[in-house]
Amino acid sequence: MADFTGLPKNTELAKHVIDAQTATESAKLERGVLGWLFGTKSGAPFNVAALTVVVGLVTICATASFGTDGAGFGRKEIIAVALNLVTLSLGYLFGRSQSKD
Repeated sequence: MADFTGLPKNTELAKHVIDAQTATESAKLERGVLGWLFGTKSGAPFNVAALTVVVGLVTICATASFGTDGAGFGRKEIIAVALNLVTLSLGYLFGRSQSKD
C-alpha cells in the first residue's frame, strides 16, 4: 500500500504525487517475482541473454580450472556446450534487430 503521508498542501500537486505512487505500486504488482529478477517486458529478453552469457563464462572458467574428465562428460564437451550457449546469446544481444528491405 502506498504511503500518502507528507503530501504537499497544493491539491493538484498532491494528486500527481498520489497518482505516481499508485502507478509505481501497480507496476511492481504487475511484474511479479520474475519481473523483479529479469526486468520489464521490453528488457527481459536481453537480461536473460546477458545472464546466460555470464553463467556460460563462469562455467567455462570453472571447468577449465577445476574440471576433471569423468565417466560422463569431459572437460572439452562441457566447455564446447557452454561456449555454444555464450556465442548464441551474444548473437542475440548484438545481432540485427531488423532486416534490411
